Amino acid sequence: MKKVVSIILITLLITSFVTGCGNDEKEEENGKVDIEASSDEITMKDGDNESVVATNLNKSVDLPEGYPEDIVPIYEDSFILAASKNSDESYMVVGLTNDGSDKVAEFYDDILKDAEVIMNYSDVEGYNNMGEYKGYTYTILANDENDGELDYKTTINIILVPGSTKTVFPAVDENNDEEKSDSNTKTNNNNNSSEIVVPDGKEIPADYPEDVLPFENGEETELARVMDQNGQKMLGYMSTSEIEDVHYYYENLLKDSLTYLVLNDSENDKEIVAAVGNYQFRILLHRNDESTGEDLKFKTLIQIIY
Repeated sequence: MKKVVSIILITLLITSFVTGCGNDEKEEENGKVDIEASSDEITMKDGDNESVVATNLNKSVDLPEGYPEDIVPIYEDSFILAASKNSDESYMVVGLTNDGSDKVAEFYDDILKDAEVIMNYSDVEGYNNMGEYKGYTYTILANDENDGELDYKTTINIILVPGSTKTVFPAVDENNDEEKSDSNTKTNNNNNSSEIVVPDGKEIPADYPEDVLPFENGEETELARVMDQNGQKMLGYMSTSEIEDVHYYYENLLKDSLTYLVLNDSENDKEIVAAVGNYQFRILLHRNDESTGEDLKFKTLIQIIY
Protein backbone atom coordinates (compact mmCIF):
# COMPACT_ATOMS: atom_id res chain seq x y z
CA MET A 1 0.00 0.00 0.00
CA LYS A 2 2.73 2.46 -0.86
CA LYS A 3 1.75 6.11 -1.11
CA VAL A 4 3.80 9.18 -1.85
CA VAL A 5 2.80 12.69 -0.86
CA SER A 6 1.34 13.51 -4.30
CA ILE A 7 -1.04 10.56 -4.02
CA ILE A 8 -2.09 11.62 -0.52
CA LEU A 9 -2.93 15.10 -1.72
CA ILE A 10 -4.75 13.89 -4.81
CA THR A 11 -6.78 11.61 -2.54
CA LEU A 12 -7.57 14.50 -0.24
CA LEU A 13 -8.71 16.85 -2.96
CA ILE A 14 -10.38 14.31 -5.24
CA THR A 15 -13.96 15.34 -4.51
CA SER A 16 -13.97 18.93 -5.66
CA PHE A 17 -10.69 20.74 -5.26
CA VAL A 18 -7.96 21.61 -7.69
CA THR A 19 -4.28 21.57 -6.74
CA GLY A 20 -2.23 24.67 -7.38
CA CYS A 21 0.03 27.22 -5.74
CA GLY A 22 0.21 30.96 -5.22
CA ASN A 23 -2.36 33.55 -4.22
CA ASP A 24 -4.70 33.52 -7.19
CA GLU A 25 -8.08 32.34 -8.34
CA LYS A 26 -8.34 29.40 -10.67
CA GLU A 27 -11.33 29.37 -12.99
CA GLU A 28 -13.15 26.07 -13.04
CA GLU A 29 -15.94 24.83 -15.25
CA ASN A 30 -18.41 24.95 -12.35
CA GLY A 31 -17.16 28.11 -10.65
CA LYS A 32 -14.10 29.55 -8.94
CA VAL A 33 -11.61 27.88 -6.66
CA ASP A 34 -9.99 30.42 -4.34
CA ILE A 35 -6.41 29.48 -3.45
CA GLU A 36 -4.56 31.22 -0.63
CA ALA A 37 -1.01 30.39 0.39
CA SER A 38 0.98 31.31 3.47
CA SER A 39 4.30 30.16 4.87
CA ASP A 40 2.50 27.40 6.81
CA GLU A 41 -0.34 26.15 4.61
CA ILE A 42 -2.33 26.33 1.40
CA THR A 43 -6.10 26.82 1.63
CA MET A 44 -8.48 26.02 -1.22
CA LYS A 45 -12.12 27.06 -1.21
CA ASP A 46 -14.87 26.20 -3.67
CA GLY A 47 -18.16 27.50 -2.34
CA ASP A 48 -18.79 25.67 0.93
CA ASN A 49 -15.98 23.19 0.26
CA GLU A 50 -12.66 23.94 1.91
CA SER A 51 -9.34 22.13 2.05
CA VAL A 52 -6.13 23.01 3.89
CA VAL A 53 -2.71 21.43 3.27
CA ALA A 54 0.34 22.02 5.47
CA THR A 55 3.44 23.41 3.77
CA ASN A 56 5.32 23.74 7.05
CA LEU A 57 5.94 20.23 8.38
CA ASN A 58 6.52 21.63 11.85
CA LYS A 59 2.97 22.96 12.16
CA SER A 60 -0.20 20.88 11.86
CA VAL A 61 -3.24 22.32 10.15
CA ASP A 62 -6.40 22.70 12.22
CA LEU A 63 -9.26 20.26 12.02
CA PRO A 64 -12.22 21.58 10.03
CA GLU A 65 -14.95 23.27 12.04
CA GLY A 66 -17.54 20.73 13.12
CA TYR A 67 -15.31 17.67 12.71
CA PRO A 68 -16.87 15.02 15.01
CA GLU A 69 -13.79 14.25 17.07
CA ASP A 70 -15.96 12.73 19.80
CA ILE A 71 -17.03 10.05 17.28
CA VAL A 72 -13.83 9.38 15.33
CA PRO A 73 -10.92 11.07 17.12
CA ILE A 74 -7.59 11.80 15.49
CA TYR A 75 -4.88 9.32 16.44
CA GLU A 76 -3.04 10.59 19.50
CA ASP A 77 -0.15 13.03 18.84
CA SER A 78 -0.63 12.89 15.06
CA PHE A 79 0.71 15.61 12.82
CA ILE A 80 -2.21 16.73 10.63
CA LEU A 81 -0.88 17.15 7.12
CA ALA A 82 -4.17 18.06 5.45
CA ALA A 83 -7.88 18.35 6.15
CA SER A 84 -11.01 19.13 4.19
CA LYS A 85 -14.70 19.70 4.75
CA ASN A 86 -17.32 19.58 2.01
CA SER A 87 -20.74 21.16 1.74
CA ASP A 88 -22.39 17.81 2.52
CA GLU A 89 -20.67 17.79 5.96
CA SER A 90 -18.21 15.10 4.88
CA TYR A 91 -14.63 15.27 6.13
CA MET A 92 -11.22 14.01 5.10
CA VAL A 93 -8.11 14.18 7.30
CA VAL A 94 -4.55 13.04 6.56
CA GLY A 95 -2.39 12.51 9.63
CA LEU A 96 1.18 11.36 10.20
CA THR A 97 2.64 9.46 13.15
CA ASN A 98 5.83 7.68 14.12
CA ASP A 99 3.84 4.78 15.58
CA GLY A 100 3.37 1.76 13.37
CA SER A 101 0.09 0.94 11.66
CA ASP A 102 -0.38 -1.90 14.17
CA LYS A 103 -0.68 0.68 16.97
CA VAL A 104 -3.07 2.75 14.84
CA ALA A 105 -5.14 -0.39 14.25
CA GLU A 106 -5.38 -1.08 17.99
CA PHE A 107 -6.51 2.50 18.65
CA TYR A 108 -9.27 2.58 16.04
CA ASP A 109 -10.42 -1.00 16.57
CA ASP A 110 -11.10 -0.03 20.18
CA ILE A 111 -12.83 3.25 19.24
CA LEU A 112 -14.97 1.48 16.63
CA LYS A 113 -15.64 -1.77 18.47
CA ASP A 114 -19.40 -1.07 18.37
CA ALA A 115 -19.45 0.04 14.72
CA GLU A 116 -21.14 -1.83 11.89
CA VAL A 117 -17.91 -2.93 10.24
CA ILE A 118 -17.97 -3.63 6.52
CA MET A 119 -14.25 -4.29 6.01
CA ASN A 120 -11.43 -4.57 8.53
CA TYR A 121 -8.02 -6.02 7.82
CA SER A 122 -4.43 -5.53 8.91
CA ASP A 123 -1.34 -6.93 7.24
CA VAL A 124 2.35 -6.16 6.91
CA GLU A 125 1.52 -3.26 4.59
CA GLY A 126 -1.05 -1.49 6.73
CA TYR A 127 -4.56 -1.23 8.13
CA ASN A 128 -7.98 -0.68 6.55
CA ASN A 129 -11.24 -0.27 8.49
CA MET A 130 -14.49 0.69 6.77
CA GLY A 131 -18.01 0.74 8.14
CA GLU A 132 -20.79 2.80 9.69
CA TYR A 133 -20.76 4.40 13.12
CA LYS A 134 -22.97 6.96 14.85
CA GLY A 135 -24.45 8.47 11.70
CA TYR A 136 -21.31 8.35 9.55
CA THR A 137 -19.89 6.04 6.95
CA TYR A 138 -16.19 5.94 7.75
CA THR A 139 -12.99 4.81 6.06
CA ILE A 140 -9.72 4.66 7.99
CA LEU A 141 -6.53 3.72 6.19
CA ALA A 142 -3.08 3.54 7.76
CA ASN A 143 0.10 2.45 6.06
CA ASP A 144 3.72 2.27 7.07
CA GLU A 145 6.43 3.56 4.72
CA ASN A 146 6.38 7.01 3.21
CA ASP A 147 9.10 6.36 0.61
CA GLY A 148 11.46 8.54 2.66
CA GLU A 149 9.63 11.72 1.72
CA LEU A 150 8.33 12.45 5.23
CA ASP A 151 9.90 12.26 8.67
CA TYR A 152 7.10 10.02 9.90
CA LYS A 153 6.60 6.28 9.79
CA THR A 154 2.88 5.97 9.14
CA THR A 155 0.26 7.87 7.16
CA ILE A 156 -3.38 7.84 8.34
CA ASN A 157 -6.31 8.75 6.08
CA ILE A 158 -9.72 9.35 7.70
CA ILE A 159 -12.84 9.87 5.60
CA LEU A 160 -16.23 10.53 7.19
CA VAL A 161 -19.43 10.85 5.16
CA PRO A 162 -22.77 11.49 6.90
CA GLY A 163 -25.37 8.80 6.43
CA SER A 164 -25.26 5.17 5.33
CA THR A 165 -23.97 3.64 2.15
CA LYS A 166 -27.33 1.90 1.95
CA THR A 167 -29.07 5.24 1.50
CA VAL A 168 -26.75 6.36 -1.26
CA PHE A 169 -26.74 3.25 -3.44
CA PRO A 170 -29.50 0.65 -3.80
CA ALA A 171 -28.90 -2.50 -1.83
CA VAL A 172 -27.93 -5.61 -3.73
CA ASP A 173 -30.22 -8.63 -3.57
CA GLU A 174 -27.71 -11.39 -3.02
CA ASN A 175 -30.44 -14.06 -3.19
CA ASN A 176 -31.37 -13.12 -6.73
CA ASP A 177 -28.37 -14.64 -8.51
CA GLU A 178 -28.58 -15.17 -12.25
CA GLU A 179 -28.86 -18.72 -13.46
CA LYS A 180 -25.42 -20.16 -14.06
CA SER A 181 -24.31 -20.98 -17.58
CA ASP A 182 -23.39 -24.56 -18.50
CA SER A 183 -20.51 -23.33 -20.63
CA ASN A 184 -17.01 -22.44 -19.47
CA THR A 185 -17.62 -18.71 -19.99
CA LYS A 186 -19.61 -16.10 -18.10
CA THR A 187 -20.79 -12.87 -19.75
CA ASN A 188 -20.31 -9.57 -17.95
CA ASN A 189 -23.34 -7.37 -17.33
CA ASN A 190 -21.74 -4.19 -18.68
CA ASN A 191 -22.08 -3.13 -22.32
CA ASN A 192 -19.50 -4.31 -24.86
CA SER A 193 -17.90 -6.58 -22.28
CA SER A 194 -16.06 -9.76 -23.09
CA GLU A 195 -16.53 -13.15 -21.52
CA ILE A 196 -14.34 -14.40 -18.74
CA VAL A 197 -12.97 -17.88 -19.25
CA VAL A 198 -13.58 -20.18 -16.29
CA PRO A 199 -11.21 -23.18 -16.49
CA ASP A 200 -12.39 -26.64 -15.54
CA GLY A 201 -12.32 -27.17 -11.79
CA LYS A 202 -12.76 -23.47 -11.02
CA GLU A 203 -15.92 -21.50 -10.36
CA ILE A 204 -16.94 -17.89 -9.85
CA PRO A 205 -18.50 -17.72 -6.35
CA ALA A 206 -22.28 -17.53 -6.41
CA ASP A 207 -22.16 -14.53 -4.09
CA TYR A 208 -19.68 -12.53 -6.16
CA PRO A 209 -21.53 -9.25 -6.96
CA GLU A 210 -20.80 -9.11 -10.68
CA ASP A 211 -23.67 -6.70 -11.26
CA VAL A 212 -21.94 -4.28 -8.87
CA LEU A 213 -18.32 -4.88 -9.96
CA PRO A 214 -18.16 -6.48 -13.44
CA PHE A 215 -14.96 -8.00 -14.73
CA GLU A 216 -12.73 -5.87 -16.90
CA ASN A 217 -13.84 -6.01 -20.52
CA GLY A 218 -10.53 -6.81 -22.18
CA GLU A 219 -9.99 -8.91 -25.26
CA GLU A 220 -9.48 -11.99 -23.10
CA THR A 221 -9.88 -12.58 -19.36
CA GLU A 222 -9.53 -15.77 -17.35
CA LEU A 223 -10.39 -16.71 -13.78
CA ALA A 224 -7.25 -17.64 -11.85
CA ARG A 225 -8.19 -18.38 -8.25
CA VAL A 226 -10.76 -17.88 -5.51
CA MET A 227 -9.93 -18.04 -1.81
CA ASP A 228 -10.80 -16.73 1.64
CA GLN A 229 -8.42 -14.08 2.99
CA ASN A 230 -8.60 -12.74 6.55
CA GLY A 231 -12.32 -13.48 6.76
CA GLN A 232 -12.99 -11.98 3.34
CA LYS A 233 -13.16 -13.46 -0.13
CA MET A 234 -10.54 -12.91 -2.81
CA LEU A 235 -11.16 -13.47 -6.50
CA GLY A 236 -8.21 -13.33 -8.87
CA TYR A 237 -8.34 -13.15 -12.65
CA MET A 238 -6.03 -12.28 -15.55
CA SER A 239 -6.46 -9.94 -18.51
CA THR A 240 -4.68 -9.44 -21.82
CA SER A 241 -5.20 -5.68 -21.34
CA GLU A 242 -2.33 -3.50 -20.16
CA ILE A 243 -2.40 -2.47 -16.50
CA GLU A 244 -3.08 1.17 -17.43
CA ASP A 245 -6.21 0.13 -19.36
CA VAL A 246 -7.48 -2.04 -16.50
CA HIS A 247 -6.90 0.82 -14.08
CA TYR A 248 -8.80 3.20 -16.34
CA TYR A 249 -11.66 0.67 -16.56
CA TYR A 250 -12.08 0.53 -12.78
CA GLU A 251 -11.57 4.26 -12.39
CA ASN A 252 -14.34 4.98 -14.90
CA LEU A 253 -16.59 2.40 -13.25
CA LEU A 254 -16.04 3.48 -9.64
CA LYS A 255 -14.96 7.14 -9.58
CA ASP A 256 -18.45 8.34 -8.59
CA SER A 257 -18.80 5.82 -5.75
CA LEU A 258 -19.32 6.96 -2.17
CA THR A 259 -15.68 6.10 -1.48
CA TYR A 260 -13.06 5.88 -4.22
CA LEU A 261 -9.38 5.96 -3.26
CA VAL A 262 -6.24 5.19 -5.26
CA LEU A 263 -3.74 4.00 -2.68
CA ASN A 264 -1.00 3.04 -5.11
CA ASP A 265 -0.44 4.14 -8.68
CA SER A 266 3.05 2.94 -9.54
CA GLU A 267 4.16 1.62 -12.92
CA ASN A 268 3.74 -2.06 -12.05
CA ASP A 269 1.27 -2.08 -9.15
CA LYS A 270 -1.96 -0.22 -8.50
CA GLU A 271 -4.44 -0.40 -5.62
CA ILE A 272 -7.99 0.93 -5.42
CA VAL A 273 -10.43 0.96 -2.51
CA ALA A 274 -14.10 1.68 -3.27
CA ALA A 275 -17.46 1.50 -1.49
CA VAL A 276 -20.46 0.62 -3.65
CA GLY A 277 -23.85 -0.21 -2.19
CA ASN A 278 -23.38 -2.66 0.67
CA TYR A 279 -19.91 -3.62 -0.56
CA GLN A 280 -16.37 -2.48 0.15
CA PHE A 281 -13.87 -3.53 -2.51
CA ARG A 282 -10.08 -3.62 -2.51
CA ILE A 283 -8.74 -4.03 -6.06
CA LEU A 284 -5.07 -4.87 -6.61
CA LEU A 285 -3.53 -4.73 -10.09
CA HIS A 286 -0.10 -6.14 -10.95
CA ARG A 287 1.75 -6.04 -14.25
CA ASN A 288 2.42 -9.66 -15.21
CA ASP A 289 6.04 -10.73 -15.73
CA GLU A 290 8.22 -13.83 -15.65
CA SER A 291 8.28 -13.89 -11.84
CA THR A 292 4.58 -14.70 -11.48
CA GLY A 293 4.61 -18.00 -13.36
CA GLU A 294 1.41 -17.02 -15.18
CA ASP A 295 0.90 -17.14 -18.95
CA LEU A 296 2.61 -14.04 -20.33
CA LYS A 297 -0.13 -13.46 -22.88
CA PHE A 298 -1.98 -11.98 -19.91
CA LYS A 299 -0.59 -8.51 -19.28
CA THR A 300 -2.33 -7.79 -15.97
CA LEU A 301 -3.21 -9.79 -12.85
CA ILE A 302 -6.24 -8.57 -10.90
CA GLN A 303 -7.19 -9.40 -7.31
CA ILE A 304 -10.55 -8.33 -5.94
CA ILE A 305 -11.07 -8.57 -2.17
CA TYR A 306 -14.68 -8.14 -1.06
